[in-house]
Order: sequence, then structure tokens, then C-alpha cells
Amino acid sequence: MNKLILFFSVLIGTVISDLIKERAYINLVNTIPCIRRFNSTHQIGCGKLDYSSYEGIVYTVRTNTEFERLKDLNKLDIPNLVVVTLPNYFSRVVELHQKDNENSRIQGIVLISNSEFLSNFSQSDFSFSDDTKSPNSHFSLYKTNKTYGASNWNPSGTNYMFQNFNIPFYIIYDLNETIQVIEECYDKFNQHIFEKYVSDSFSIKSSESLCGMQLGLQMSGSVSSTVCTRRSSIMHTLESSSFCDPLGGSNYFTFMSQKPSNSLPIVILSARLDAFTMYEYYTPGANQPISALIGLFGIIELLGKHRSQVNSSNILVVLFDNEAFDYGGSTRFANDLQKDKFPEIVLDYGIDNEESFVLKKDNITSIIELNQLGSIGYDLNQDLFIHKDPISFGKDKNVAKTVIELTEKLTKYSKNIKPISNINQQLPPSSIHSFLRNDILIGGVSLADFNSEFSSNFYHSVFDTADNMNVTFPEEMTEEDAANYTTMFAQRLQALTTSIAQTIFSLHNPSNTDLKDQVSHITLNRLVYCFYKNSTCKFFQDMMTESQWKSYQSLLEANLPKGILSFYTGVDDNPISGKWLASMLLRYFSRNLDLESLSQDECSKDSDIVKNYEKDNQISIKNFYYVNNSICVASSIYASSSVSPAFEKFDEGILVNTGRFSAWTESSWNGVDVQMKIFMFSRPSIAGLTLSLGIVSLVLAFVVTFLAEKFAHRLFYSKNPEQNDIFE
Repeated sequence: MNKLILFFSVLIGTVISDLIKERAYINLVNTIPCIRRFNSTHQIGCGKLDYSSYEGIVYTVRTNTEFERLKDLNKLDIPNLVVVTLPNYFSRVVELHQKDNENSRIQGIVLISNSEFLSNFSQSDFSFSDDTKSPNSHFSLYKTNKTYGASNWNPSGTNYMFQNFNIPFYIIYDLNETIQVIEECYDKFNQHIFEKYVSDSFSIKSSESLCGMQLGLQMSGSVSSTVCTRRSSIMHTLESSSFCDPLGGSNYFTFMSQKPSNSLPIVILSARLDAFTMYEYYTPGANQPISALIGLFGIIELLGKHRSQVNSSNILVVLFDNEAFDYGGSTRFANDLQKDKFPEIVLDYGIDNEESFVLKKDNITSIIELNQLGSIGYDLNQDLFIHKDPISFGKDKNVAKTVIELTEKLTKYSKNIKPISNINQQLPPSSIHSFLRNDILIGGVSLADFNSEFSSNFYHSVFDTADNMNVTFPEEMTEEDAANYTTMFAQRLQALTTSIAQTIFSLHNPSNTDLKDQVSHITLNRLVYCFYKNSTCKFFQDMMTESQWKSYQSLLEANLPKGILSFYTGVDDNPISGKWLASMLLRYFSRNLDLESLSQDECSKDSDIVKNYEKDNQISIKNFYYVNNSICVASSIYASSSVSPAFEKFDEGILVNTGRFSAWTESSWNGVDVQMKIFMFSRPSIAGLTLSLGIVSLVLAFVVTFLAEKFAHRLFYSKNPEQNDIFE
């Protein structure tokens, strides 16, 4: 009986304590952590196994006074702090912690990113990039050759992406939760206490309550991709989990002619598909990669109208994924070409007999890459610059001839497309590096909105947004009006992309005629509005089937922040909203216009009309579906892996040739362990009273238990036999 009483007492106490804990802690769900990644030799990012210990008193940095106070507080023997900071103080807070990270009182850093909240504070002259000042330099053409010009393309670079932090970093993007942390937590409970700080003196009275924060993130991987891969291969033999996974997804490509062939010269038109920041999924990518994607879709829509006139060359459109991490996608693409391992494409030409096609490197003559284009939306920036590799240009006559021809045509068709001022300047971060490093000598140019350094102040940053590209829309506009509103960016992009399309059209056009029309300003306006303002716009919905639209909406909800497109460089089996959307737009804008008027029943690979069309024109079309705006989309989009060649033997626990190929992985982790909570620290006086009451309660419990056992024969008596007979 006594044991039963004790059991229920413990059970009730446990339940009550858990309920009290849940009521004392407030979960913040609209937050994103900085996560852990690895290359072949190092680990970078954030994340600790013992996540429960990362908590502290909330302290905010919104003014220079608050930052100067933090510098003094960080030297004192005070309770740990979790610093919540505005963007323009973020770098200073990080550097303060890193200066003496073992003794720092800072146990976590939280960055505020909500634009509505930040509009109340001056952010003038603010610039920030998570990347280095020389992105992807370890796998560039110039790693061991510093002859050709400066390499600090990214003056806003902080290198934070590639540092290993011993504390968690988080970002808050939701307005309500930002207010909850700043105003209802810090301002209400903590601010007046910290403002009492005077030189080298800080104390908390026993009657004062403080608001605290707990940050949690439990990640499995550690050390490096080499170690993590070996451990994962061992774990695979025991269970289905792993410590880390290779970064990458899919490169997407299509032949505009829908006639894949190695018998004609091949011109590649390319753009990047991904970006990164320190924070999982949170990659707005307004300038890189969205600005280039918008331009590319406008170009291929125009070229698609003249498909039949381009008959002496093949235009290959490629979207390279996993480029942010040392050109993983283009390296895989070029390496597969070099080793004749490129994936087979099955072609049928409307007949039963199928044949296979494998892209070969020998007929690729040139590549035109759309790089960052976003700054043309500013008043003074309306030019694009033609970048090339000076080494291959100086050593190979065919490369030089092709680059000169591309330059002449581009400058002929637009006075705002110009060669760079320094002819010996390095090629900036570009997918062209991968082809040349794999000994595929092709004439390539990268078109960008900068000359000698990035125009964007927010390359690879959560602040690479439309507002920071000067792309805005008048308030109180209807969706229809906003979708047709012409921004300065769209206006200038139309003229520039028309010139690029004209250049591609004229490269191998025997008639040597010019295009009579331009890139559609309607299409560009709608793409700008949908990418930058409303990712669930009617224009996007009309280009998909009902099931595709539902899949897209699910991805928008799955990738945080919800509703915002992500171009995150993640692991292979993790679909990302922005990349998935780009693949669908590539299908739509490269569709066969001769078949777009087919009915829903006729819009099929098996329909007689389609078979006859393929047979008569000797083309092979892969994808057929009927979209919401009553158009038959008949296109041929193919995918190839963008995972680095270094992971060819990943399942065996081996990395291949990491000196030549990048080997980036992401730590595996349990999303349940991601947490940000605010809570009230108990006042010392209350804590002491609680402890005293607890001790008293414990003593009383022992006394009551002792007395109950001693006098059990009086308190609990059993029935005598006569009573038993009565009840029986």
C-alpha cells in the first residue's frame, strides 16, 4: 500500500512539473538555425550535441550604445547571454564573440530579418555576405596561378559561412515573434536592468526577474566529409541512418530544337540554380540566381518562336545546380562529358524503334552564361560586362576566335553590353571554370552586372532580396496590375536579353538575318512580379497542372520561411521550392509551339497527331501535360546529377580525388531537436523560497511516510473472518 501511494505521488509530481515547464517555456517556431556542413578536411557552421546547455539572458543590440555596453559586459563574470541583434550589428557581435570564444559570455546569436520590423531602424550603408571575398576560389582556374588580376570579387564577404562556431546561430523572420522577443521579453523585463550598468559593475537584485532564451540544435556529423563518410558507411551496415549526406540535386537541360544531336555545333546557354546562406532553406536569391533565371526564360521563349530557323546549330539550355559550393553541379556535368559517362537520352521520333543519345564534348563550341544581373535595376547601373578566361583565351586559337566572335556580336546588338576594362582580369565565379578545369576547351563568356567586383552588397545572404535590388511595386495595386507593372529592372532586362537572344540566333544562322521581335515585356513583368512579390501568383498557377500546383504549394510550405522561394543547396533527396519551380518554367518556356493548341486528349505522347508530328520532323518529345491556361506543354527536359564526382564511392565510405573535386556534405540531424524558446529566469528570492519549500515538503513527506508505516495497523486494518463470511 505504501509503495502504491509513493508511485502515484511521483507520477503526479512528474506530470505537474512537465506541465509547469511547458507553460514556463514559449516555443518560437518561425526561426531557422545555422547548420553544420563539411568539406574533405574541415567542418563549418553551427550545431552542438549538448543543445540543452545553450541558454542565457536575452540581450538586444539595436544601437551603438547597446553594442558598446555588450563589449563591456562580455568581459565580466556575469550570467551567459543570448544576443538578439539587428543586421547592421551582426558582424560586430560575431567578431566580439570570436575574439575570445572560449571565455565569451555570448552563448547564442539571433539575427532579426523581418523587413517590416527593420524598417523602424536605420540600415544605411549596410552590406553583408556569408561567403568569402573570393567565392569558390579553391576550385577556380587560378588556385595556383595569381598572375591574372585581383580575385576579391565580393567586397562584402565575411567568410562566416566557412567558419566553425562553437555556439548556435538562429534567425527570426516572423514579425510577431520578433516583437515577442524584443518588446515583450527584453524591453519589458531586461532592458531597465542592463541600463543600470556602470563601469565594470553589473549586478542583479534578488527581486528582479529576467527573460531568457534557450537555443537547441542537435546534429550528428563531425570533423570532416572524409571522417563522416567513413562513419556513415559503417552505420549503413547496422541501420538505415547516416551522419552526413552529399550536397547536390539535379542539373536540368534541354535542346531547343528537340533534336539532340552531336552532328551540329552546340551552343550552351546557362544559368545557376542555387544559392546558400548560413541558415537552412533561407536563400531568397533575388540577385543570384533569380535575376539570371528571369533573363534566361525570356530568352528561350523568344528563341522558341524561331526554332525552325536555327538549323545549323543546336542550342543547349542548362540550369546548373550545386554551384554555390565549389561548382559541384557543373563539375559533375563536365566530368561526365570528359569521361564519356553522360547519362543516356532515349529518343523514339514517333516510331516504335528507340535509339539512345549521349552528349559528347567535342561539338560544344561555346557557352554563354547569365551571371548576376540584378543591379541593372538601379539608376546608374544599366550595363552588363563580358567576362572571359584570359588563360585559355591566350593559349588556344579556337577559344580566342569564339570569344572574339561572341564579344563582337554582343556589343553589336547592344551598347550596354561591354567588354571588361582589364583584359587580363580573372574569370569571376562562373560555371565555365568547371569546363576549362576538366580540359574541355570551349569559348565561354559570363555576362554580369559588374566589372571588377560584385555590384550586389548581399551575395549569398538572407538579405539578397527584391527590396535590396530596387525592385518594388506601388502599394494598393491589384495582383493583375502589379503583374503587368514594368519595373526599371524588367525594362532594362528586356533590351539586354533581346540582344543576347539575337547573338545566339545569329551564331549559326546561315541566312544571317536578325530577329524581328523582342523578348516579351509581358513575360518579364510577370516573372519579376511572381519571383519577387508573389510566389503563388496566377501566372505560375496557369503554367502548371492541378497536381503540379499542389506539389509546388506543398514545397513552399515545407521550405522555411513558408511561402518564400528557396534555392538552398541541400542533399539529393530533398526537393527545394525554387529549383523545382525553375525546372517547371524551363519546361513551359521551351515547349513546342506547334503543339501548344492541342486539346487535352491530344496532348499525349501516344496520340496519333503527336506521333506523326515527331516522325515528320524527326524530333523526340519527352514531356506532355495540359496546364491550367489550356495550353499543351510538349517539351523535353532532362536531368543529370549535380552531386560532386568526389562521392562516386560514397556508399563504400570513400571520397574520390578531393584535390580535384569538391566534397561538401551536410550533417544529418533530427528536426525535432531544433528549438528556440524564451522563458523567465526565476528570481533569486523566489528560487530560494522554492528550494526551502521543497526541502520542507521532502522532510514532511518522509515524516508522514514514517508515521503511516508505524501506525499502519491502526490506519489500515483487514477484515476478520466473520466479516469475510458475511460478504461471501
